[in-house]
Amino acid sequence: MGGSCSPPPSTRSTSPTPSRTSSPRASTRLADEPKRALQVASVIGREFTRRLLGRLSEIRGEPDAVLRELAAIELIREKALFPEMAYMFTHALTHDVAYASLLVQRRRELHRLIGLAIEEVYAERIAEHYEVLAHHFSRAEAWDKALDYLLKAAQKTAAAFGIREALALYEEALAVTRRLGDRVSAETLMTIHRGRADLFFGVGEYPAARAAAEELLVLARRVGDRRLEATALVQSGNAAQWMEDFDTALARAQEAVEVSEASGDQFGLAGALSVRAFVLEVQGNPEEAVPEIERALAISRSIGNLGLQGEIAFLGTLPPIWQGRFRDALTVAREGIQIGREHRLLVPMIRCLWSEGVARAGVGEYEAALRALEEGLGLAERIADERLGSRFLNTVAWLRIDCGDLDAGLDLGARALEMAQRSRHATGLERVAFIQSNQGVAHLARGDLRAAADALDAAHHIVQHPPVSRWMTWRYAMHCFATMGELALARDDLDAAARLADQSLEIAVSSRSRKYESRARRLTGEAATARRRWDDADAALRESLAIAEAIGEPRQTWMSLAALGRLHRGRGQSDGAYRHYRAARALVDQILSGLSEPGLHRGLETSPDIQEILAHGAAR
Repeated sequence: MGGSCSPPPSTRSTSPTPSRTSSPRASTRLADEPKRALQVASVIGREFTRRLLGRLSEIRGEPDAVLRELAAIELIREKALFPEMAYMFTHALTHDVAYASLLVQRRRELHRLIGLAIEEVYAERIAEHYEVLAHHFSRAEAWDKALDYLLKAAQKTAAAFGIREALALYEEALAVTRRLGDRVSAETLMTIHRGRADLFFGVGEYPAARAAAEELLVLARRVGDRRLEATALVQSGNAAQWMEDFDTALARAQEAVEVSEASGDQFGLAGALSVRAFVLEVQGNPEEAVPEIERALAISRSIGNLGLQGEIAFLGTLPPIWQGRFRDALTVAREGIQIGREHRLLVPMIRCLWSEGVARAGVGEYEAALRALEEGLGLAERIADERLGSRFLNTVAWLRIDCGDLDAGLDLGARALEMAQRSRHATGLERVAFIQSNQGVAHLARGDLRAAADALDAAHHIVQHPPVSRWMTWRYAMHCFATMGELALARDDLDAAARLADQSLEIAVSSRSRKYESRARRLTGEAATARRRWDDADAALRESLAIAEAIGEPRQTWMSLAALGRLHRGRGQSDGAYRHYRAARALVDQILSGLSEPGLHRGLETSPDIQEILAHGAAR
């Protein structure tokens, strides 16, 4: 809280080990001057600087002698010499007794004087003391100053990603506005509600975000501020879409478009377009979303609104990730991350870190993917957002499972599953379906078909009984069908494998999900290989390989090459088999050579699929 003083007594819970030689009661037996100094210090806080204490007129004469006396009887002790002399109360109880010994009116006046002194003493570093000043002026009931510093403290804390703390400060500010009544301007109230809507959205509390946005909307309409009206409509629409209320989200977005076009507000227009785009994405129409995203992103760049630009950048990463244009997705993700880092904007930063991780994994940059995902996970844990936390955990689990680090992947997936199952939102079901499908992949890799079937049954149940909003059902259904098909293949149920491959392929083709299209066509080819339908198998596997190579996805590429190697071995074509295994090995060797993270390297190198490639693709 800065070097001048500490937060109020109720916010500190730790204290040094009590001394055997001092007692809080000693404070009641002090002479007038030391007692007065101790009382003033208690109002400053558990910690206080010599400079601030000496600035207060209540301390008569030189404070050093008094401070030495208080330290000698161990009521206070030195805490720091640099950057300036600071003390702290030895006992929390001593502080509390000294504070309680003051009459309420006297205490209130001291808080006011301390606030004024901090403003004077630390004028050049005033931003470091916003929270403390808000505390002192609130206790002094100097409501105008308290409100000013509460708002400054909230904005500063939000910029440091202290989202929960910033929300608490905005709530205090709102309480102060109720005390001030008509003296508070509409502009100040709108600042508070806009900030609360953004922060609630950032931590996934969408009903609260929507309520704050609606408060902003009422005020904006009352004062005729069309720009903030559009902003409130976009905020409300954003929250509504995450509450699965797509009709309201689209209605709010359309209102925002109309208000923005009438007033020439490009910010509101770009935000409204982004709401419409996201609804299209989650409902399985990514192609229709692309023009809306591109227009919104172009507008946000042209007007230089970095917060909006960063948030739209995340939406802009999704279609290219789904379509296998991983480098394109990575470019846009970096844009959002850079904006978040440079301007301390949490939402674009954390979401684009997820996109960066997925995109980097798509091009085989597994360690860089892991770094991005772990950074995002750390931020999600910091703001206590379980929705994002479980998504990051599952994505790290998916990455490790794909790289053969099965134990770590299963453990992370179990943690993600526990969080996701607590969610009542459709994204909870989405995450559960993805997690269980990923667990199925891991169990299959271990050869535990029973455990794989149990996990996939849970995922398939969600596919069959999706939420009313069908939130991302098209995405997790592709994954579920493909993994169930791989389980059927392992069980030699070739009819089921082919049928499930077709179900995954149908969704993949219609949504242009190229990675899943490659995977489904490979499954079709492997089922045909098992039936010894060589030509059908060859056609499907070559198409799978062509797609994987076109999108530059290494895992799908080496798996398709290995499947072609098995096909040629089955046909007795040893040269053809070796050629494909050799190409797969060259790709795997390249990946392994750049992989130093122990779990990823060991898992990939020792996985059965890779062992097959290394064995059959060894130099002759």
